[in-house]
Amino acid sequence: MSSYKMDAKKAGWPSPEERAAQNRRNFNRKREIVLAGDSRIFKNWQDATHGALTADAFIVGLAWLCNDPLDDKGRATRELGLEGNGDLVKLERFYQDRFSDVFVSFRYCVDYDSCYRRKGCAWVGSKFTWTASPEEKAFWGSDVCSQTSKISINVFDHI
Repeated sequence: MSSYKMDAKKAGWPSPEERAAQNRRNFNRKREIVLAGDSRIFKNWQDATHGALTADAFIVGLAWLCNDPLDDKGRATRELGLEGNGDLVKLERFYQDRFSDVFVSFRYCVDYDSCYRRKGCAWVGSKFTWTASPEEKAFWGSDVCSQTSKISINVFDHI
């Protein structure tokens, strides 16, 4: 028995297998929240993509996300990322344990339409644009601002 399982058992925490089963059950509740229009994440992501993200696509992504098998320490192994055009990308979350710090990185789980978006390649985020505020316009001299960001959720995030 690994030390995690012994510590988790002493602490009364669910095993990774129990947690994964719980996450799959939580999918139905998360889907209800999205369909009722009460999901802050979905609303924010729709705003960020200027309405390009649909509820159906988001729910399909949630279904994949809620089937996360978790790793042997009970940590998430999947992320659902948002691209600026409204596409959702399936990402692998992997951990590099070094010197007591944990570095988290993301890789594509499946092949997408671009040579830069292939399975195993690092995900660097996406470009998002918005209409500049008066202060931003005065500073940047443009009506439109853009920024590259990593926007993603995992199975433990509240919807």
